[in-house]
Amino acid sequence: MRIDCLLHVHSSFSYDSKTDLADIARTARRHGIGCVLMSEHNNRLDSQQVTAFVARCAELSDSSLLIVPGLELAFDANRVHLLAYGIRRFIDSTANSCTIRSLIDEVHEAGGLAVLAHPSHRQAVDRLTDDDLGRLDGIEVWNVKNGNRYVPMAADVLLLNRVRAAGGRSYAFAGLDWHHLNRFARFTLALEVEALTEPAVLDALRHGRFVINGGYVTVKATGEQRAIRVAAYRLVSSTLARTRRIAYRWQSAIERRGLKLPKAVAAVGRRFF
Repeated sequence: MRIDCLLHVHSSFSYDSKTDLADIARTARRHGIGCVLMSEHNNRLDSQQVTAFVARCAELSDSSLLIVPGLELAFDANRVHLLAYGIRRFIDSTANSCTIRSLIDEVHEAGGLAVLAHPSHRQAVDRLTDDDLGRLDGIEVWNVKNGNRYVPMAADVLLLNRVRAAGGRSYAFAGLDWHHLNRFARFTLALEVEALTEPAVLDALRHGRFVINGGYVTVKATGEQRAIRVAAYRLVSSTLARTRRIAYRWQSAIERRGLKLPKAVAAVGRRFF
Protein backbone atom coordinates (compact mmCIF):
# COMPACT_ATOMS: atom_id res chain seq x y z
CA MET A 1 0.00 0.00 0.00
CA ARG A 2 1.05 3.59 -0.55
CA ILE A 3 0.84 6.26 2.13
CA ASP A 4 1.77 9.93 2.23
CA CYS A 5 4.05 10.78 5.09
CA LEU A 6 5.03 14.10 6.69
CA LEU A 7 8.58 14.29 8.05
CA HIS A 8 10.45 16.68 10.35
CA VAL A 9 7.52 17.87 12.44
CA HIS A 10 7.61 19.70 15.80
CA SER A 11 4.91 20.09 18.41
CA SER A 12 4.79 21.90 21.75
CA PHE A 13 7.09 19.21 23.12
CA SER A 14 9.79 21.22 21.32
CA TYR A 15 10.91 24.46 22.96
CA ASP A 16 10.28 26.52 19.81
CA SER A 17 6.74 25.38 18.95
CA LYS A 18 3.35 26.04 20.51
CA THR A 19 1.47 23.62 18.25
CA ASP A 20 -0.43 20.93 20.11
CA LEU A 21 0.17 17.41 18.85
CA ALA A 22 -3.60 16.90 18.60
CA ASP A 23 -3.81 19.81 16.14
CA ILE A 24 -1.05 18.23 14.06
CA ALA A 25 -2.99 14.95 13.98
CA ARG A 26 -6.22 16.74 13.07
CA THR A 27 -4.53 18.63 10.21
CA ALA A 28 -2.83 15.48 8.91
CA ARG A 29 -6.11 13.60 8.79
CA ARG A 30 -7.85 16.47 7.02
CA HIS A 31 -5.21 16.42 4.28
CA GLY A 32 -5.13 12.65 3.80
CA ILE A 33 -1.75 12.10 5.46
CA GLY A 34 -1.21 8.53 6.62
CA CYS A 35 1.88 8.96 8.76
CA VAL A 36 3.69 11.78 10.60
CA LEU A 37 7.30 11.40 11.68
CA MET A 38 7.97 13.69 14.62
CA SER A 39 11.36 15.19 15.42
CA GLU A 40 11.16 17.05 18.73
CA HIS A 41 14.18 19.11 19.74
CA ASN A 42 16.08 17.36 22.51
CA ASN A 43 17.60 20.63 23.82
CA ARG A 44 15.16 21.09 26.69
CA LEU A 45 13.70 17.62 27.05
CA ASP A 46 14.44 14.90 29.58
CA SER A 47 13.59 11.20 29.88
CA GLN A 48 10.27 11.83 31.61
CA GLN A 49 9.11 14.31 28.95
CA VAL A 50 10.12 11.96 26.15
CA THR A 51 8.12 9.17 27.79
CA ALA A 52 5.07 11.45 27.88
CA PHE A 53 5.66 12.45 24.26
CA VAL A 54 5.86 8.84 23.08
CA ALA A 55 2.64 8.02 24.94
CA ARG A 56 0.87 10.98 23.33
CA CYS A 57 1.93 9.84 19.86
CA ALA A 58 0.43 6.41 20.55
CA GLU A 59 -2.75 7.94 21.96
CA LEU A 60 -3.35 10.03 18.83
CA SER A 61 -2.56 7.21 16.36
CA ASP A 62 -5.20 4.91 14.92
CA SER A 63 -5.82 2.72 11.88
CA SER A 64 -5.83 5.72 9.52
CA LEU A 65 -2.99 7.82 10.97
CA LEU A 66 0.31 6.74 12.49
CA ILE A 67 2.33 9.25 14.50
CA VAL A 68 5.92 8.05 14.92
CA PRO A 69 7.97 9.63 17.73
CA GLY A 70 11.45 10.95 17.09
CA LEU A 71 13.99 13.57 18.14
CA GLU A 72 16.14 16.24 16.54
CA LEU A 73 19.53 16.00 18.22
CA ALA A 74 21.48 19.26 18.49
CA PHE A 75 25.25 18.79 18.39
CA ASP A 76 28.38 20.93 18.11
CA ALA A 77 27.01 24.09 19.77
CA ASN A 78 23.73 23.64 17.85
CA ARG A 79 25.45 23.76 14.46
CA VAL A 80 24.69 20.18 13.48
CA HIS A 81 21.23 18.64 13.78
CA LEU A 82 20.67 14.91 13.51
CA LEU A 83 17.11 13.70 12.96
CA ALA A 84 16.50 10.52 14.94
CA TYR A 85 13.30 9.04 13.53
CA GLY A 86 11.56 6.25 15.44
CA ILE A 87 13.30 6.97 18.75
CA ARG A 88 11.34 6.25 21.93
CA ARG A 89 13.81 7.34 24.59
CA PHE A 90 15.74 10.46 25.43
CA ILE A 91 19.18 10.85 23.85
CA ASP A 92 21.59 13.44 25.20
CA SER A 93 23.71 15.07 22.50
CA THR A 94 25.49 17.67 24.65
CA ALA A 95 27.81 15.53 26.78
CA ASN A 96 31.53 16.10 26.25
CA SER A 97 31.91 12.47 25.21
CA CYS A 98 29.40 12.84 22.33
CA THR A 99 30.50 12.64 18.73
CA ILE A 100 28.40 12.45 15.60
CA ARG A 101 29.53 8.86 15.21
CA SER A 102 28.46 7.95 18.75
CA LEU A 103 25.07 9.63 18.23
CA ILE A 104 24.45 7.81 14.95
CA ASP A 105 25.40 4.53 16.63
CA GLU A 106 23.06 5.26 19.55
CA VAL A 107 20.18 6.01 17.18
CA HIS A 108 20.79 2.75 15.33
CA GLU A 109 21.05 0.76 18.57
CA ALA A 110 17.63 2.16 19.55
CA GLY A 111 16.15 1.00 16.23
CA GLY A 112 15.88 4.46 14.69
CA LEU A 113 17.03 6.17 11.53
CA ALA A 114 19.78 8.80 11.58
CA VAL A 115 19.25 11.59 9.03
CA LEU A 116 21.36 14.73 8.69
CA ALA A 117 19.02 17.73 8.85
CA HIS A 118 19.46 20.76 6.53
CA PRO A 119 23.17 20.15 5.78
CA SER A 120 23.79 23.57 4.21
CA HIS A 121 22.30 25.50 7.14
CA ARG A 122 25.12 27.04 9.16
CA GLN A 123 27.50 24.91 7.04
CA ALA A 124 26.66 21.88 9.18
CA VAL A 125 28.11 19.46 6.65
CA ASP A 126 31.55 21.01 7.06
CA ARG A 127 31.61 19.70 10.64
CA LEU A 128 31.29 16.05 9.54
CA THR A 129 33.87 13.68 8.13
CA ASP A 130 33.35 11.37 5.16
CA ASP A 131 33.17 8.47 7.61
CA ASP A 132 30.38 10.23 9.55
CA LEU A 133 28.44 10.86 6.34
CA GLY A 134 28.82 7.25 5.26
CA ARG A 135 27.08 6.03 8.43
CA LEU A 136 23.91 8.06 7.90
CA ASP A 137 20.61 6.56 6.76
CA GLY A 138 19.64 9.76 5.01
CA ILE A 139 20.49 13.32 4.10
CA GLU A 140 17.79 15.96 4.10
CA VAL A 141 18.20 17.40 0.61
CA TRP A 142 15.00 19.43 0.91
CA ASN A 143 13.95 21.40 3.97
CA VAL A 144 11.09 23.85 3.52
CA LYS A 145 11.86 26.04 6.54
CA ASN A 146 15.56 26.49 5.80
CA GLY A 147 15.17 26.37 2.03
CA ASN A 148 11.92 26.67 0.12
CA ARG A 149 8.87 24.61 -0.81
CA TYR A 150 9.52 24.58 -4.56
CA VAL A 151 12.83 22.77 -5.16
CA PRO A 152 15.53 20.92 -3.21
CA MET A 153 18.79 22.63 -2.28
CA ALA A 154 21.27 21.95 -5.07
CA ALA A 155 24.27 21.78 -2.71
CA ASP A 156 22.54 19.16 -0.57
CA VAL A 157 21.57 17.08 -3.62
CA LEU A 158 25.21 17.12 -4.74
CA LEU A 159 26.29 16.13 -1.23
CA LEU A 160 23.98 13.11 -1.33
CA ASN A 161 25.33 12.14 -4.76
CA ARG A 162 28.90 12.30 -3.42
CA VAL A 163 28.08 10.22 -0.33
CA ARG A 164 26.29 7.55 -2.35
CA ALA A 165 29.06 7.44 -4.94
CA ALA A 166 31.52 6.75 -2.11
CA GLY A 167 29.44 3.78 -0.95
CA GLY A 168 27.26 5.49 1.67
CA ARG A 169 23.79 4.11 2.27
CA SER A 170 22.02 7.45 2.58
CA TYR A 171 18.78 8.21 0.78
CA ALA A 172 17.32 11.60 -0.11
CA PHE A 173 15.06 12.79 2.70
CA ALA A 174 12.84 15.86 2.81
CA GLY A 175 11.13 17.64 5.65
CA LEU A 176 8.59 20.35 6.17
CA ASP A 177 10.35 21.38 9.41
CA TRP A 178 6.86 22.27 10.60
CA HIS A 179 6.69 24.25 13.85
CA HIS A 180 3.60 26.44 13.49
CA LEU A 181 0.12 25.35 12.45
CA ASN A 182 -0.33 28.17 9.90
CA ARG A 183 2.83 27.04 8.08
CA PHE A 184 1.41 23.70 6.99
CA ALA A 185 2.07 22.58 3.41
CA ARG A 186 1.26 19.24 1.82
CA PHE A 187 4.90 18.29 1.41
CA THR A 188 5.26 14.53 1.69
CA LEU A 189 7.18 11.38 1.08
CA ALA A 190 5.09 8.76 -0.70
CA LEU A 191 5.99 5.44 0.92
CA GLU A 192 5.36 1.89 -0.21
CA VAL A 193 4.57 -0.13 2.92
CA GLU A 194 3.05 -3.50 3.70
CA ALA A 195 0.99 -2.10 6.57
CA LEU A 196 0.47 1.13 8.47
CA THR A 197 2.82 0.22 11.30
CA GLU A 198 5.94 1.86 12.66
CA PRO A 199 8.27 -1.04 11.71
CA ALA A 200 6.90 -1.03 8.15
CA VAL A 201 7.29 2.74 7.79
CA LEU A 202 10.85 2.75 9.14
CA ASP A 203 11.77 -0.21 6.92
CA ALA A 204 10.48 1.60 3.82
CA LEU A 205 12.51 4.69 4.71
CA ARG A 206 15.59 2.63 5.56
CA HIS A 207 15.52 0.89 2.17
CA GLY A 208 14.47 3.80 -0.04
CA ARG A 209 10.97 2.64 -0.95
CA PHE A 210 9.64 6.17 -1.38
CA VAL A 211 9.67 9.28 -3.51
CA ILE A 212 9.67 12.91 -2.37
CA ASN A 213 6.56 14.72 -3.55
CA GLY A 214 6.98 18.46 -3.15
CA GLY A 215 4.02 19.34 -5.33
CA TYR A 216 6.12 21.05 -8.00
CA VAL A 217 9.00 18.58 -8.16
CA THR A 218 9.29 14.85 -7.49
CA VAL A 219 12.62 13.40 -6.37
CA LYS A 220 13.56 9.72 -6.14
CA ALA A 221 14.93 8.30 -2.91
CA THR A 222 18.29 7.93 -4.63
CA GLY A 223 18.40 11.67 -5.33
CA GLU A 224 18.85 13.59 -8.56
CA GLN A 225 21.82 12.95 -10.85
CA ARG A 226 20.77 15.05 -13.87
CA ALA A 227 23.02 18.09 -13.96
CA ILE A 228 20.48 20.29 -15.73
CA ARG A 229 17.89 19.76 -12.99
CA VAL A 230 20.43 20.39 -10.23
CA ALA A 231 21.39 23.63 -11.99
CA ALA A 232 17.71 24.60 -12.14
CA TYR A 233 17.37 23.92 -8.40
CA ARG A 234 20.28 26.24 -7.74
CA LEU A 235 18.82 29.02 -9.89
CA VAL A 236 15.34 28.81 -8.36
CA SER A 237 16.68 28.66 -4.81
CA SER A 238 18.95 31.68 -5.23
CA THR A 239 16.18 33.69 -6.90
CA LEU A 240 13.73 32.88 -4.10
CA ALA A 241 16.32 33.75 -1.45
CA ARG A 242 16.96 37.16 -3.03
CA THR A 243 13.22 37.82 -3.36
CA ARG A 244 12.68 36.89 0.28
CA ARG A 245 15.42 39.26 1.45
CA ILE A 246 13.89 42.12 -0.53
CA ALA A 247 10.40 41.37 0.82
CA TYR A 248 11.66 41.31 4.42
CA ARG A 249 13.55 44.56 3.85
CA TRP A 250 10.37 46.26 2.65
CA GLN A 251 8.41 44.80 5.55
CA SER A 252 10.96 46.13 8.05
CA ALA A 253 10.89 49.57 6.44
CA ILE A 254 7.09 49.68 6.65
CA GLU A 255 7.06 48.58 10.29
CA ARG A 256 9.70 51.16 11.25
CA ARG A 257 7.21 53.80 10.15
CA GLY A 258 4.65 52.44 12.60
CA LEU A 259 2.60 50.70 9.92
CA LYS A 260 1.59 47.06 9.61
CA LEU A 261 1.17 44.90 6.57
CA PRO A 262 -2.47 44.01 5.88
CA LYS A 263 -3.23 40.47 7.04
CA ALA A 264 -4.13 39.42 3.50
CA VAL A 265 -0.71 40.56 2.22
CA ALA A 266 1.10 38.80 5.06
CA ALA A 267 -0.87 35.62 4.35
CA VAL A 268 0.16 35.70 0.69
CA GLY A 269 3.77 36.16 1.73
CA ARG A 270 3.64 33.14 4.05
CA ARG A 271 2.07 31.04 1.32
CA PHE A 272 4.67 32.08 -1.24
CA PHE A 273 7.74 31.68 0.94
